[in-house]
Formats: sequence, C-alpha cells, structure tokens
Amino acid sequence: MDPSLFLRAGSCDCGAGFTGETHAPRCDLSFVIQTWVRSWRSSQPGKLIPAEIYSVEMSDCVTRILANSRIEVVAVREDPTTIAAWCAFERRPHLGIIHYAYSRPEQRRNGHIMALVYRVRELGGDHAELIYTHHTDDGSKAATRLGATYDPYSGFRSSYGKAA
Repeated sequence: MDPSLFLRAGSCDCGAGFTGETHAPRCDLSFVIQTWVRSWRSSQPGKLIPAEIYSVEMSDCVTRILANSRIEVVAVREDPTTIAAWCAFERRPHLGIIHYAYSRPEQRRNGHIMALVYRVRELGGDHAELIYTHHTDDGSKAATRLGATYDPYSGFRSSYGKAA
C-alpha cells in the first residue's frame, strides 16, 4: 500500500455507537454495514441463504458483531470522506479475529486489504494467530497466504454472546 495515496488509516471502536475518540467519521459505521451486507450476499455462503431470511437477519447480525469490534479504515487522500477499504476485527492477546474486510471495486488489487490485515495481526502482538469469520472466495485466498483459520463461530462467541 502506497502511503502517499491516503490521508488516514485509523481505527475506531464500534461499540456504543462510536462514543469516545475515533479516527473515522460517524458515517463510517453505516457505510461498513451497508457494504458488508451487500457484498457478502454474493459470496458462496451468502447465496445459500434465502432472500427473505438474508434481508431480515444479516444487517442485525453485522450490527451485533460490530458492537464488540473495531474498524480499520483507509481513506483516499484526494477525498478524505471516501473510504477506500476497511476491515472489521477484534483483537485479543496473540489473536486477531477478522470478521470482514472490504475494498471498493475501483480500489481492489492495490494491496489495501492485505495491509489492513497485517495491521490487525500487528495489533494482536507478536506471532498473532489470525481467524476469519465470514468466508468469501477472495478472503479464502488471502487467508491461505496469511495462514489464517476459518472459524465462523468466533463471531458468535465474541459478539453474540455479549450482545444477546
């Protein structure tokens, strides 16, 4: 990722509706939810869910996961209100849980997602293990390169257990 292209790469807590200090504007949360719900729908697991169930449940699922997550964002230098990519995650000692990562179509293949994922690993401490909770074809390829483990249940244990 070429740092000269970006104005900010920061993170914010999602819990309690972004109260406290953040490095991202409040509108980021709605963009994250919308892009996650819309883009995961085209994934293989997302396609298996009937539309009437997906439309009712997925936004709630994402919101509940985000209640205990952080979001790393990368914004375009020319327009600091435009998010080029984001990654929703949780960190624990020696563990990074990546719930979902998204890059705008016009920003793909620029290394943004990999840079954000490396940042999540870095935040977890030395030799942090990586887990990802939402499977996509591109995510699976990146996970293989990073040695990450697919564990969809981490999303339920961490967020659903607390937010129920």
